[in-house]
Amino acid sequence: MNTFFGEIKNNRIHQEELTRAIEYLDKSKVIQITENFINTNPDDVTKEVFKSAMKDGVGLITKKFEVGEYNIKDIIIIRNILDEVLGLISHSIQEPDHLNN
Repeated sequence: MNTFFGEIKNNRIHQEELTRAIEYLDKSKVIQITENFINTNPDDVTKEVFKSAMKDGVGLITKKFEVGEYNIKDIIIIRNILDEVLGLISHSIQEPDHLNN
């Protein structure tokens, strides 16, 4: 079974890539991974992996904020990145299937 992460057995590697991109506020990488995710018409397993990676990345940012490694500026940056990700996902859900091909 192929997914936007590659073979299912490789999900862990690619999940880590998305988590780290979020943690390091790498907007271009997060958007690239999100667009790849959307373009593959993901199955339920892949959707769960994507959500888990996103949650893990936000959790790491929260920890960095709590210990003073990140500040409010970084929280605003990740909020903007997550807003863009949600916009991409929402837009893809609203488009008819024939427009996604």
